[in-house]
Amino acid sequence: LPDLADWHVTILATDINARFLRKAVAGSYGEWSFRDAPEGLRERYFNRSSDGRHVVAPEIKAMVTFGHLNLVEDVYPSLATDTNAMDVILCRNVLMYFSPEQIRRVIGKFRHALLDGGWLLVSPSEASQELFSRFATRNFPGVILYQKSDAHVGGAGLQSAVSPISNRPGADPGWNSELGESSADWKPATPQTASLRSESPRPEPSAPAQTRPTPYAVAGALYEQGRYDEAADTLLASLAGHTPESPVFSLLARALANQGRLAEALTWCDRWIAADKLDSAAHYLRAVVLLEQGGPEEARRSLQRAVYLRHDFVLAHFALGNLARGGGKAGEAGRHFGNARQLLARLQPDDPLPESDGLTAGRLLETITALTALENTR
Repeated sequence: LPDLADWHVTILATDINARFLRKAVAGSYGEWSFRDAPEGLRERYFNRSSDGRHVVAPEIKAMVTFGHLNLVEDVYPSLATDTNAMDVILCRNVLMYFSPEQIRRVIGKFRHALLDGGWLLVSPSEASQELFSRFATRNFPGVILYQKSDAHVGGAGLQSAVSPISNRPGADPGWNSELGESSADWKPATPQTASLRSESPRPEPSAPAQTRPTPYAVAGALYEQGRYDEAADTLLASLAGHTPESPVFSLLARALANQGRLAEALTWCDRWIAADKLDSAAHYLRAVVLLEQGGPEEARRSLQRAVYLRHDFVLAHFALGNLARGGGKAGEAGRHFGNARQLLARLQPDDPLPESDGLTAGRLLETITALTALENTR
């Protein structure tokens, strides 16, 4: 990028194997690693070490964060693990080791993690029109890339989006969209029934009224399908004239952040805090958005407020540890990770953590263990 100084570039490198992550953190490569590298790559982005190996240049290392991630089992995209709002995902020679069902699950998660227009790169042997049918296929000389395009997928419609919710518009074939009511409550007055009613107005038993899902429920279902723009629009359209409750603030900010609309997400976090200054979740979510914007100091203050308001806020301790780790403060990172470990020890491995998009206590403990091991290799 010729104007790199004007960009906020972050690179997340993940693996399930802690030993491979430690090797990646070292960033040291032998001659064999460059056998297929383009001319000039090694000279431009690597420095020669005293033992003759090639080490990634410090300015490149500074852009990269290493994370412990299980592509099949972990929940992503997630603000907690910085796996949201991706522009490009490179996953080469990995999918081939998964079962067909696991591959479909991972590809679906990748699609949710990408911004609209974002790119997915796999190896040529993993390319498949069937597996990547929800992506637009882009052919370039010698390579096929997959691009996320909501227009390419087409109208899944609200009915499929709110499938977990019963009694919703579109789910019941008797729903009358023009009148906004259900056929269980309304029947056309044919001449025969009109005549009967005028002669003997006996009340007939009626079916129980169908209830419509709330905008929050509809938005939540859209969010689960990765349709973040529709989720945000649904919530925004419902907010006129009143102050929403905390879950609505949280879902709206997450939906906006997952689209890369960070300024808007931050605005709603601030409105949430203005409505309830003592809600630790609001301060935590604000911090995560600030981190994505490249504002570590202000994010740190928000995380400290979150921990002050709720001492057992595991994810806030974890985020503070990651922030210190990124700043090269190993001792401080160790203290925060230690606090998170102590809190996680009180929970069951399968317990979901608040504000985590479904991350469990057991998985976070594994992640902290892997990250701590990474720190020891620096």
